Amino acid sequence: MIKKSARINLKATQALPAGSSHFIESNVHRVVLADSSMSVILESVNCGVCGSDRSTPLFEARDYLYGNEGQWPVVRCLNCQVVFMNPRIPPTEIGWFYPKTYYTNTNQIATQRPKTWKQGVRDVALRLYFGYPPPSPRGIIAEIGARILGPVISRLASFRRHIRYVPLGKVLDAGCGNGVNLSTYQRLGWKTFGNEVGEDSARLARAAGHEIFTGELRDAAYPTASFDAITLWDALEHIHNPADTLLELFRICRPGGLLYVYVPNYGSVYARIFRDKWFMFTAPLHYYHYTSETLSGLLCRAGFESVEIQYPLGAVGLQPTLSAATRESAWLHALVAQGPGAGLLRVVDRFLPRGHLLAIAQRPKEGRSGAS
Repeated sequence: MIKKSARINLKATQALPAGSSHFIESNVHRVVLADSSMSVILESVNCGVCGSDRSTPLFEARDYLYGNEGQWPVVRCLNCQVVFMNPRIPPTEIGWFYPKTYYTNTNQIATQRPKTWKQGVRDVALRLYFGYPPPSPRGIIAEIGARILGPVISRLASFRRHIRYVPLGKVLDAGCGNGVNLSTYQRLGWKTFGNEVGEDSARLARAAGHEIFTGELRDAAYPTASFDAITLWDALEHIHNPADTLLELFRICRPGGLLYVYVPNYGSVYARIFRDKWFMFTAPLHYYHYTSETLSGLLCRAGFESVEIQYPLGAVGLQPTLSAATRESAWLHALVAQGPGAGLLRVVDRFLPRGHLLAIAQRPKEGRSGAS
């Protein structure tokens, strides 16, 4: 644990309210916002995965996506090996560092379009890979297209956000943002629920027709064994108390139900090569960074079993990572940060592997409670 005081100049993407502060016991550090008389508090914490107070410093990370200033200490737990930010902005303050333009604060596109052959292929692929009922009417072109393109489509990150079919099933998206994934599930016959701490995002998800609780997951007090499926899409890295959260998700998942967790892959070659320049650090917004081993360990300790790890194609973030890594070279930075070079990198990014990892875990069907 980092215990010595620190003073870090930084700038939030939104103005903090006057008198904003939060103290966590005695392990706190006051930092002054650049060009401002206001300050915010950093808290030093034990590992939120295993509880250990032993960690080793790795490097300092920055935010290259949203404009948050400052360099944030990244450490590795010496017990479970998970990587996390310490000290960090407390969860009561972190909302001020999310810009108004953050992607979950944008409204969903709700326009209805005529069904195309691409959508037909997707519908058939949903039957082949996730067990959904056959589309009606069944087009021969869609059937052939799904058979041919299925091995590629089924590995794309966008397609892997679908979940295994359960007739009349109930799904909870924890950290649901604006509810865009819930809208997809609703169209496929699911009864949809969401949990979101961001008020703006929660309001958009609620307006899209979903039952949304705004606040911490445990405060929602969902009944035990409520959901057939639970998803966390790009959410677990934002969660300040991962072990406690997984125990609560275990409690509210029905026996035999599935949990889907999609996170940036800290075990990827991109993270190893580019280290603090890796775009998914997004400090200070991402509290924790997982590998397949650390995520599997977290899920198993919570009581889940049959953990399957997948590596969808896409969402590597190669272009923003290279843009950050080439800032010292003007001509290289210009090549990858804008224009045709940047566009080409974004296209390539859609088909690169292992930028994110997807863990699918099951609550045991009977006779086992979550870890304590």
